[in-house]
Amino acid sequence: METFHCVNHPDRAAVYQCRQCGKALCEECYDPATLGCRDGMHAVTPRVNNTFQTIQPPPPPKQDSGGMIAWKIIVSILAVIGGATVLFLAICGAMIFSY
Repeated sequence: METFHCVNHPDRAAVYQCRQCGKALCEECYDPATLGCRDGMHAVTPRVNNTFQTIQPPPPPKQDSGGMIAWKIIVSILAVIGGATVLFLAICGAMIFSY
């Protein structure tokens, strides 16, 4: 039977396994209060695809340039005109076919 070794101390036999990440741990690395790693890695870094990634703050929002604001206004106006046109055609079509 193969014995597992501690991930932090390869010369020591593992006697526990972390409940959150599954690491093999020796007596020194095991924390009975959390039933896992003693290094507190789980509170700071979440697991994503079985790797640890540090938490970083989101990037600051980009400021809209004047050109982007102008395009947004133009697209909004065209959308309103298009909606009004469809509504007008629907009303006229209903009036034509109702007689």
